[in-house]
Amino acid sequence: MRLIHTSDLHLGSPMTASLGKDAAKIRRQELRETPERLAGEAERLGCEGIIIAGDLFDSNTPSAVEAELFLATVRRHPKIAFFLLRGNHDSGVEYASSHLPKNLYIFGDKPTEYKIGEVSLIGSSRTGKSVFSGLELDRGRVNILVLHGAVGGGGEGSISMADARGLGIDYLALGHYHAYSEYRIDTRGVCVYSGTPEGRGFDEAQECGYVLIDTARGLKHTFVPFAKRRILSIDVDISQAFVINDIEELIQNALKNIADGSIVRVRLVGTRHPGLIYDADFLCVHFSGRFFHLEIIDSTKPAEVLTEDGGVRSLKQEFLRLVDSSGLDEKTKARVRELGIQALLGGKVR
Repeated sequence: MRLIHTSDLHLGSPMTASLGKDAAKIRRQELRETPERLAGEAERLGCEGIIIAGDLFDSNTPSAVEAELFLATVRRHPKIAFFLLRGNHDSGVEYASSHLPKNLYIFGDKPTEYKIGEVSLIGSSRTGKSVFSGLELDRGRVNILVLHGAVGGGGEGSISMADARGLGIDYLALGHYHAYSEYRIDTRGVCVYSGTPEGRGFDEAQECGYVLIDTARGLKHTFVPFAKRRILSIDVDISQAFVINDIEELIQNALKNIADGSIVRVRLVGTRHPGLIYDADFLCVHFSGRFFHLEIIDSTKPAEVLTEDGGVRSLKQEFLRLVDSSGLDEKTKARVRELGIQALLGGKVR
C-alpha cells in the first residue's frame, strides 16, 4: 500500500510578507491548487490515501471558497482516501458532516482510528503527554500515528519521543515544522515531518515536497520534491568587486543554475571596495526577467583604510577627513559630506 504524507498547506495565507500584491495573488491561487496536484500525484503513483497532518488552512476561519475548493478536490478523487487532522492554525475549523465527501476521514480530539487494508491510521488533534496515554496498538498491523506539534519541549503542543517508544508505532506522521526531517522512535518506528509542500516566504528557503509511504515488504518512506516554485536565499560576496560589472558577473554565476520562475533573494555581503559604485535596484531589474520574484538586499560593510601609523580607519572616517582637509568652503563641505555618506551607506545620491 502507498500513502502520501503532507502537512502545513496553509491555504488562505495572504502571501504578502515577501511578495508584492500581484505576485501574492498568483501565489495564493497556486496554493489553492496544491491539494489537486497532490491528488494527481497520488493517482499517478497508485496511492490509496493522503494524510494531511494539520494546518490545511492558515486560520480557524477559512473563506467559504477555500473550504469548498478543498472539498471539491476530495470529491473529484473518490478512490483516494483523505485523512485530515486539524493543526494549531486551523484547530477551530468545523466540518458539517452532512456535506462531507465519503472519502474524507477527519481525526478528532481523542485518538481516532481508521483502517485501510493492513494499515491502521490513528490520529488526534490533541498533543502533549496525554496523547500516548492508554494508546493500545495492534502490533500485527502497520500502525501510522498522525499528530501535529513539536518534538521535544514541554509545552501543550509538545510530542515526547520517550513516551512513544515501545508502543508499536511504525510511522509517526507529523505536521507543524515546515521542513522535512525525521527521527527514530525505537527499533521499530520512525517519526517524520513531511514539511510544507509549498514554501511561502524566505524563512522556508528549502526543498519543499511530500513523503511517499510504502508498506509493501516493510514500511519505507521517501521524501519527494514537489513545490511548484523553489524559494532560495543566496549570499553573494562582493569583497573582490571593483566595478559594477564585477558584481553583475558574481550575481550571474550565483543564479545560473536556478530554475526559471523561482522566488529568489540575493543578499550582497562582504566589504565594499573604496570607490565601488552600484545600485541594488538596477541590478534587481537587470536579473529579474527569469524569475517569478527577485529581490537584492545590500548587506555589505564599507572597507577599512590603513593609516600611516598602522591603525585602522573606516572608509567613512577617511572620507570625512579628506573633506575636512579639502580647502572647500563650509557650505560646500556640508553638501559633499551629505552626498558622500549617502553613497557610502548604499543609498541613492540625489
